[in-house]
Amino acid sequence: MGEFLGHNMTGGMVDGGIFVITDMSLSLLSVICNLMVLTSLREKESLLSVLYNLILANLCLSNLVSSVLVKSISIVHYGYAVSTKSLESDMAFCYLYTASFRTTWAVLPWSLVILTFNNISFIYKHIKVERNRAITEEAPKTLSLDACSFTTGLCSSTTEDTKLVDEDDTYKLTGKDKGVLASLWFFGVVNSLLSSQVISKDPDLQCSIEDDLSSHLSLASIFMIILLPTLFGPLLLIFIHLSFFIYRRMTGMTRCSTLSDQCPTVQFLCGLYLIYCISYIPNMIISEQGIVKRHVFVYVMLKYVLGTSYQLLTPMWVLASRRDIWDTAVMLYRRGGTTQSKSLEMTYEQIQKELGLGVMTD
Repeated sequence: MGEFLGHNMTGGMVDGGIFVITDMSLSLLSVICNLMVLTSLREKESLLSVLYNLILANLCLSNLVSSVLVKSISIVHYGYAVSTKSLESDMAFCYLYTASFRTTWAVLPWSLVILTFNNISFIYKHIKVERNRAITEEAPKTLSLDACSFTTGLCSSTTEDTKLVDEDDTYKLTGKDKGVLASLWFFGVVNSLLSSQVISKDPDLQCSIEDDLSSHLSLASIFMIILLPTLFGPLLLIFIHLSFFIYRRMTGMTRCSTLSDQCPTVQFLCGLYLIYCISYIPNMIISEQGIVKRHVFVYVMLKYVLGTSYQLLTPMWVLASRRDIWDTAVMLYRRGGTTQSKSLEMTYEQIQKELGLGVMTD
C-alpha cells in the first residue's frame, strides 16, 4: 500500500486509520453539542419543570456517557478489527464496553415512546378543554373555567408537572419524574442483559463486534429496541393524529397548537423518528446481513459510525428546533459560563447549612 513514517501501510491499516479519525471527530462534535443542550437546560432550571425538557436532558446525558465512556474503548476495538479484517478480538474491558453501550442504546427509543405519549396527552387534554368550553358557552352562569387554559394551550399548564422548589430556588424531581427516568434506564439494563458477552460466564469468550440475527437474544433485542418503540412511537402517533383529524372534522373542534418549549410538536418528533431510523435500523438489521459482513470496513462504518450518529444528530436537532435552547447556548458562550459557576463565595451560614450543622446565631 505504501510507507508512512518508515512503516509499511497495508490496506487494513489505512481503513483502520480512516475509521479512527472519522469516529473520533464525530465523537468530539457529539460531546460539544450534547454539552450545549445540557448546560442550556441547566442554566434555565425552570425548563426542567417540564417532563419534555427533562427527557431531552436525560437523552443528552446518555449520549454524553456513550460518547465519552463507550467510544473511548470502542474506537480502539473497532480500529483493530478493521486493520486486521476480523470481527473478533481479545479486547480488554469487553464486558464494560458491551454493558455500557447496550444500556445507553435503549434510552433514545424509549424516550421517543414517552415523548409520543406526552404529545398524545396534549391532544386528550385539548379535547377536554374544548368540551368544557362548549358547556361553558351553553351555561355561562353556572359553570366557569380557567380562561388561561383556553389561550395558552394545555402543555403550558404545568400544575401537575411543576417541581417542588426549595429555599435556593432549585427544582426538585417529583415521584413521576423519577419513575419515568428510572424506567428509561431500566430498559437499558434489560437490553444490556440481552447479550451473550454480558451474561456469558466463559472467561475465554472473545469480544465480538457482530450480532448474530439468528440468536434468540438478538431477536429479543430487536423486538425491544425496534419493534415496540416503532409501534408505540411513530405508528401510534400517526393513528392518534389521524383519528383526531377525523374527530375534529366531525365535531368542528378547533385545531390545537403546542408550545415547543412545553410539549413535543409533531415536527420535532418526526425529526427524532428520522434520526432513530437512520441510526438504529442500519446498526441492528442492515449491517448484520451476510453481504455487508464480507467487508469489515464497510460493516464497521455502517454499524458503528452511521449506527451511532444519533449521538450527534439528536442534540443538533434539539438546537435547531428549539430556539430557546439555542439562544441560551449562544448566551452562555458569549458570557463564558453558567451562572452557577459565577458564585464561588459562600457565607459562613451557607457552609453550615451544606454540612448539615445548622445555622448558629449569637
